[in-house]
Amino acid sequence: MRSKDQITLLVIIVVCILMALLFILPNFNNQNSYRPPSHNYFRTRTVFFIPIRQEKIAEFLAWYVDNDEYMFDSYIYRNIRINSYKKYEDKANKNYPNMVLNNEYKVGEKVLFEIVNNKDYLYALYDIYTEDIETIVGITENARFQFAEGEKIIFYAKGGDDVGNLQFPYQVVYDIETRSSEEKQLFIDRDVVFGAPFSWKHELVDITVTNDEVAMRLVVPEGQVPAGGHRLPFTIVNMESNILGLRIFGVVVSEDNHDIVTNSNKLFDIRLSEIETPIENSSLLREDYPYGALMENISIDRSSILIEVEVEEFAVYDYSIETYIVEDVAEYILTIRILESNEHGDD
Repeated sequence: MRSKDQITLLVIIVVCILMALLFILPNFNNQNSYRPPSHNYFRTRTVFFIPIRQEKIAEFLAWYVDNDEYMFDSYIYRNIRINSYKKYEDKANKNYPNMVLNNEYKVGEKVLFEIVNNKDYLYALYDIYTEDIETIVGITENARFQFAEGEKIIFYAKGGDDVGNLQFPYQVVYDIETRSSEEKQLFIDRDVVFGAPFSWKHELVDITVTNDEVAMRLVVPEGQVPAGGHRLPFTIVNMESNILGLRIFGVVVSEDNHDIVTNSNKLFDIRLSEIETPIENSSLLREDYPYGALMENISIDRSSILIEVEVEEFAVYDYSIETYIVEDVAEYILTIRILESNEHGDD
């Protein structure tokens, strides 16, 4: 009996110490909306009727805690590290035999697999309970995982299918609950490259500026013998201070259009020139998707034009470009959002 009483006393002491720690340890701020990769998780629920915090205890025990601040309801995910990565790797290899599991992310009750073969990336969602696996983003999207919010998984993609017709980056939002995805426009505030290095030759015939949009129309000139499908001209966008420059390769200004700029928006000043200088930000071409082009050879021996859009000085802005191809016409719709205007600059 003495031994049993000693064990009981020890358990009571341990419980008291743990409860004391719940009150005295400072709060731990967990900012991640998804769980770290390579782990399985066991979920338990504990309910407290007083506003205490147990993140530090959970952190010490390698647990991950979600708190409901109104009900003081905690969901504790215990990292049990049993057969996680090896099991995921075997599952990926079985379903995608010519590809390699590059990374995995815990998203809700599922695991997102990032599966790679050279430059080709695809993403598959794995159910840790049923062990079902489903491809949710294919290699033709040329996508990269960005983050997860609740039941939504967000990727940034360049498209391009299998002909290298890379688009301006856009969002692919996958909904776990409905098992559906949708594309959304993406606004960025940095340099980017898109299009195909060896697209058909084009002539710029029109630039129209209205409201916050700049529309550029390019046509395939008569007499050209096109081959390989109509693809977007190779385009490098350089964002520097209040000037957004679009350098478009394989494009000339139509000889019949000396004054092709129609500007009804005085917030933007448009300048157009033909240039033959080397590419300045060549490192961008080597950069990974969705902003770069993953190019090894950066020599592009083609004529090019430079369209410079100058926004109001000291303005903070981002931009997006929607592209369309209809028969022998390619169109760019550049949208600029002024996020913060400061006409007088910083004093």
